[in-house]
Amino acid sequence: MLCTNTILAQDLSQYGWKKGVKIGGGINFNTVNYKSNGIGNRRDPFNWFGSGNLNINMFGYSMPFSFSLSNAARTYTQPFNRIQLKPSYKWIKGYWGSTSMSFSPLTLSGHLFNGYGIELNKSNWNFAAMYGKLREAVQYDPIVKNSNTVAYKRKGLGFKGGYRFKNGDELNIIYFTAKDDTTSLPVIPAEALLTPKQNHVASVGLKKKLFKKFSIQFEYALSGIITDNTTSRANTQLTKQTNSFLKFLLPNKPNTKYYDAIKSSFGYNAKYYGLQLQYERITPEYQTLGAYFFNNDLINYTIAPTCTLLKGKLNLGGNIGVQLNNLDKNKNSTTKRLVTAVTVAYTPNNKWSYNTSYNNFTTFTNIKPLDDPFIQNPLDTLNFYQISNSFNSSISHSFGTKQVKKTLSLNAAYQKASDQQPGTLQGIKVSNVLNGNLAYSQMFAAKSLSISGGANYSLSTAVGNRTLFYGPSVNVSKPLLGKKINFSSGGGYNKSLSNGKSNSAVITARASLSYAPKAKTAATNQKTTAKPTNILPNTDTVAVANNNSNTKTTAAKSETNKSEANKNLKKIVQVQNPLKGKQNMSLNINYLKRLPTNTLPKGFSEVTVTVNWAYTF
Repeated sequence: MLCTNTILAQDLSQYGWKKGVKIGGGINFNTVNYKSNGIGNRRDPFNWFGSGNLNINMFGYSMPFSFSLSNAARTYTQPFNRIQLKPSYKWIKGYWGSTSMSFSPLTLSGHLFNGYGIELNKSNWNFAAMYGKLREAVQYDPIVKNSNTVAYKRKGLGFKGGYRFKNGDELNIIYFTAKDDTTSLPVIPAEALLTPKQNHVASVGLKKKLFKKFSIQFEYALSGIITDNTTSRANTQLTKQTNSFLKFLLPNKPNTKYYDAIKSSFGYNAKYYGLQLQYERITPEYQTLGAYFFNNDLINYTIAPTCTLLKGKLNLGGNIGVQLNNLDKNKNSTTKRLVTAVTVAYTPNNKWSYNTSYNNFTTFTNIKPLDDPFIQNPLDTLNFYQISNSFNSSISHSFGTKQVKKTLSLNAAYQKASDQQPGTLQGIKVSNVLNGNLAYSQMFAAKSLSISGGANYSLSTAVGNRTLFYGPSVNVSKPLLGKKINFSSGGGYNKSLSNGKSNSAVITARASLSYAPKAKTAATNQKTTAKPTNILPNTDTVAVANNNSNTKTTAAKSETNKSEANKNLKKIVQVQNPLKGKQNMSLNINYLKRLPTNTLPKGFSEVTVTVNWAYTF
């Protein structure tokens, strides 16, 4: 009778254990020392900055952590010092601390907040949410007496949900709200002109492909905001802007207003050419409390064709657009802008490269006179044109041998701007700016020595003023001590003339050293005194058989299972050794000397020394 008892090793991959525990990160610390002579300090004599990040990955769970610290005193609503943690596992990602999230450009867009957030991307579904303080309360300081920095504490909450179809189409819905805390400021000075705000914004976005080569993309957002006082009494009579589906979210008050915005595009993309049609409309005063800045009161129409010729060596691009403002006709002036841009890039081979671009920016402004009940003069209406033409071109040539590589490049730019009125023979104000830069570099491969030099030239003319700026520069870099230390140095001289008279003459010099020692080779193998059969439970194969051939076969399987189990265990216990991290230290010295001129008879000098230490593991 044959009796066999077999115990197989566990499959660690189904638990994610085989990924083990890994720790990595880095620390960065630098100081800035400054001293001047002949002029008062234009910056603090000493500052230090520290930052770091730590990423712990335990069996597939990722938990990144970062921080930033500084001795610089801050009175802004968003302090410099911050701590951030972004754990993630598979399709789940979290946010904790001082962090930021972006839902869309018209809703929540990169605004820093102190709180919590989450992102879920499972299969075709995606979901994101955030909650936290968008702004800290800033109290009024009676000693400084600066009312411009006073601010309420502001909290925000947002959600985003979407679905991605198999063909690449997307549908997203966003909701975001924020509100100022009226109890966060005990004292509000009258001159501060500060009132709390409350905001609700919702948007819907769509991306869709049509017939393989066509695509449509748009986002529509509607923002409701109380721009004055959230504590004002309700009023049953609504303003005309409140005719929207968001009005039930905000209190029924006379100072509640609603604004909308839309961004859309229609595109056609073929193998060698494409065309994009874009339309953007943002109503006057559109804003949300989830972004720092919005361009509003505008309509943009844009046509952007592209073309590729000569097997990809020649690329052509264009952009023609019209922008209008004063959408509600409440302003005394209306502006129309015409933008035309053309770019050409030609790379015939790996030695030559040409790039050229032209931009024509035209602005038309119609200024209406203020209504006077007694005087009507049609000549008071002003039609005003602003025209700006700019041309940029560059050419680069690489030559030499493998041992001595050389590069020569030339860049030139010209811009002309003028203000004109119909009926005038020439522009009221005309300005011309010409910039040129010539650069040459040479690399000696055997010695790892790099030498470069260049010259810049700038001439600008305007009404009654002519300014010339020119000067040479040189730079040298070379590794030392077996490439352990990188050394670089450079300098330059720049002189400025205004209407033929010396206005400024500056000498600059810099030197830098960076040192990156080799990482220590500390042993990372884990020493184990236990027998391999006792390292992991349930990994042995025990065979009891009367037949010798069956016993040998079972013993061979046992050895194979034990070997695989030990390999899996080593993967689990391997933790990245911090002693094997890399260090980098650098020293930078910058010197500036301004020579005496007609406008500054005494001159002055400045020295800035920066020391940096970085450690990564």
